Amino acid sequence: MRRIIYTLAFLFGATSFLHAQNGSIQGKVTDENGVGVAFANVLIVDDPDGIKLTSKGAKTDKNGLFTLVGVQPGSYYVMVRYIGKPKMVDQVIVYANTPSTLNFRYEKQKAVKVGGDDKKVIVTATKVKKNEPPIFDKNRPVQTVITGEQIKEQSTRDLNNIVAQTSGVVQNKAGGGVNIGGGRDDANVTFIDGVKVTGQVSVPPSMISQMEVITSGVPAKYGDLTGGVVNITTRGPSNKFQGGIEGITSKYLDPFGYNLVSGNISGPIIRRKASYDTAEGNKVTKIPGEAILGFVFGGEYQSDYDRSPSYIGSYKIKDESFKAIQANPYFKDNTGKITLTQNLLNANSFEHIDAHQNASGTVLRLNGKLDLKLNKKGMNFTAGGRYVQNNYNEFIVRYSLLNYANNREVNQKTYGGFVRLFIPLFDAAKQQEKDKLVRNTTLTLQAD
Repeated sequence: MRRIIYTLAFLFGATSFLHAQNGSIQGKVTDENGVGVAFANVLIVDDPDGIKLTSKGAKTDKNGLFTLVGVQPGSYYVMVRYIGKPKMVDQVIVYANTPSTLNFRYEKQKAVKVGGDDKKVIVTATKVKKNEPPIFDKNRPVQTVITGEQIKEQSTRDLNNIVAQTSGVVQNKAGGGVNIGGGRDDANVTFIDGVKVTGQVSVPPSMISQMEVITSGVPAKYGDLTGGVVNITTRGPSNKFQGGIEGITSKYLDPFGYNLVSGNISGPIIRRKASYDTAEGNKVTKIPGEAILGFVFGGEYQSDYDRSPSYIGSYKIKDESFKAIQANPYFKDNTGKITLTQNLLNANSFEHIDAHQNASGTVLRLNGKLDLKLNKKGMNFTAGGRYVQNNYNEFIVRYSLLNYANNREVNQKTYGGFVRLFIPLFDAAKQQEKDKLVRNTTLTLQAD
């Protein structure tokens, strides 16, 4: 049976790796002499002091190596504990599809003598050496990773505008398409949760966990393209209930009528039973049960009176002049020649306006995800979907004076979904007993 599973992993590996949006944390724990610390506990914690424990963790093997698989992209605190040594906590950023390296090392300080000559006590203190990330990561192409926290601080909510702030990306105008590596905007490829997007590329910014922009050295797994890759990973379910709502309007600040309402909620539906940790002496720490089934849902609604605003405004024909043209589109002059009434218009026939006419629009964006942990070994099932509805009147310059009522009306709907099964093909506990040729192998199957 195991041979069949490994064969399937080999056959599906090339296609499933592209869709595996989770990352992993790998590294080594060493002592003062640089020797690996065997069977140390490595845990993901919720605070820099290592007090709020989680159930996500592993043990180092006999060489001090560890791997945490199936970790959602984001920033995490990782703690190492070993009997007789102080705990160590460091922070690491996990990227989609790429292992993140985090090493820990103990360093011994000088011995300090305490007491008189007749009574000597030697105290040996131990300090922690912080992890130093490599200057060059061979696992990563030329790319920029934008985290969800950074997106929240952006002054714009448009994805193209956020991508345009990346080095090597050019944008002609705000909200427009982007050119990566000299290619046209239609030469780029966008993935959302491992699914190649063929319609509108739109996700509520509050639902983005991580966005990576690859401008050069594009891996072959992304397929045939001549531009760049934008790989978006949406947030996964949280281990506790949380949510947020916000509203933005420019009603009293400008004439463009920008309004936005967005919200999100996530949390566990079913939990495992809580456990208790007694590793730190007599102190007993309660560890909340891991969420077996969790959800996350978010959406936003945006409306604009003018989707193509201009700070200098625009011009329109006066109502009385427009009605005169509608009543008599043409007339005969003294010579009997038919003349268009609009040819008699002059500067007094027009007036300045602050916003374009008949250029409004609305956008509805929805995104959701369900996550089911099938067992404690890391087998995981995820289902997700998104929906975008965009209705607007397109602003056309040549129509703006006399024909704005006939601006093209656009109605777009884009929806998609996926199901994904993540299967670790190894047992971390058994791999610590002896070396194996194949380590940390996983299988990801996805349909979208």
